[in-house]
Amino acid sequence: PHFVEYIRQTIGERYGFDPLLQGGLQIYTSLDASLQLAAQKAVRDGLNEVRLRLKKKTGSADPAKGEVEGALLALDPRTGAVRALVGGYDFSLSEYNRALQARRQPGSAFKPIIYSAALEGGLSELSVIRDGPLNFRMAPGKYWRPQNYQNRFFGPVTLRSALAHSLNSVAVRLVGRMGVERVIRQARKLGIESPMEKNLSLSLGSSSLSLLELVRAYAVFANGGQLVEPLFVTRVTDRNGKLLHESSPETKQVISPEISYVITDMLKNVVQSGTGRAAAKLGRHVAGKTGTTSEFRDGWFVGYTPALIAGVWVGYDDHRPVGDRETGARTALPIWLGFMTEAGRESGSEDFLVPEGIDWLEVNLKEAGYPLPVFENSLRARIPIVSGSKIAPPARAKTEADDGDLSSEETDSEQ
Repeated sequence: PHFVEYIRQTIGERYGFDPLLQGGLQIYTSLDASLQLAAQKAVRDGLNEVRLRLKKKTGSADPAKGEVEGALLALDPRTGAVRALVGGYDFSLSEYNRALQARRQPGSAFKPIIYSAALEGGLSELSVIRDGPLNFRMAPGKYWRPQNYQNRFFGPVTLRSALAHSLNSVAVRLVGRMGVERVIRQARKLGIESPMEKNLSLSLGSSSLSLLELVRAYAVFANGGQLVEPLFVTRVTDRNGKLLHESSPETKQVISPEISYVITDMLKNVVQSGTGRAAAKLGRHVAGKTGTTSEFRDGWFVGYTPALIAGVWVGYDDHRPVGDRETGARTALPIWLGFMTEAGRESGSEDFLVPEGIDWLEVNLKEAGYPLPVFENSLRARIPIVSGSKIAPPARAKTEADDGDLSSEETDSEQ
C-alpha cells in the first residue's frame, strides 16, 4: 500500500488526479508481486518479534506513544528498479512512508561510504590504523569521546577488521585524516542528497538520510561503481494505449569497478566474520553492513547479492530508544534475512564479478606481521587489491593510515 500511494501521488502530480481516479491511465511499475509479499511478511514477522521481546523486557507498551516501526526497500542494483517497498507495519494504521519520507541517522551503516573514500585515497584492506580512545573538545569543559560498542578498544587493526567489527574510533580517524568535506563529496557521488553534518560526528553516521538513499549508495558497490536512478514506474499509457511515459535504467560511473569490488569484499567479510554474521545463513554470496545509532534508537541492515539489494530500518517514529542491546544485527538483520530467504532464486546465486584491474594477495596475517585483535579468527586471507597499488608492510602501515593529530589526548572538534 505504501508503494501504491507513492505511485498515486507521483502520477497524480504529473498527469492530474482526475484521469488517474477515472481510470484514464494504465500504469506499469517495477514492483515484483512475489517479492512485495515476501517483504510485507518479513517486516510484519520481524517487528512482531521485536515488539514481543520489548514487552517481555519492559511490560506492556504505551499505545499512545506508538509501537516500534520498520521499513524495507529492495531494488535491482543493475537497473535501479524498485522490486519491493514496505513503509511501515500497517498502512491502515499509518500512511507515513518510512522507506522514502523518514530521515534517520544511519549510524555505522554509513561507514562503507567513508571506507570507499579511504580506498580511493590509496589505502587498502590491509592498511593498519589504531583503534584507541579519542578526546575532542567541543566547547569549554565539554568533550566528545567516541566509544566502540561495549566500550572496548583493540589497538592496531587492519581496515578489513575495523569495518567487519564496526570500530568507531577507526572511522573517526579516517574522516579526520581525509577531511569531512572529502567524505561529504563521496556521499554526494553515491547519490546521498540529504544535508550532511560538517564535523567529525559524520564518521559515526550522525547525518540523517532516507532508507532509499542508503540502499542506492550501497547499490553502487554492488553494481561495479555505477550509480543507478531509482525506478518506480516503467511505463504509462492512456485509456487508448497511447504511450505517455516510458522509463529506462539510468546509470552513471561514479567510482571505479575496482574500488567497488574491494568494498564489496570487505562487506562480504562483515557477513562472514563480523557484525553481519547472521546474514551468512542465506547461503549465498552476500555483502552487507549493520548500523546502530546512539542509545539504540535506530537499527539498520543493508545487504546485497549481485542481483538484489535490500535495506531495512527499525525504530520508533518519535526517536525513542528501542531498547538495551537492540542493535541493527538484532532488529533489522532478521527482517532482511527473512525477506531474502523468501526471495529465493530472485536474489541470485552467482558471485560478484571480479573486474580486470584486481589482483589477489594471499597472506598469512600472523607471519606477515599484521595485527591480530582478539576477534580475528582467521590467520590466512585472500585480499583483492587494485592492480599496481603498493601494500605497505605492517610496520609502516600505522603512518600510512593513522593521523597523529587525532591520536593526541585532546583535539578540537573543528578538525
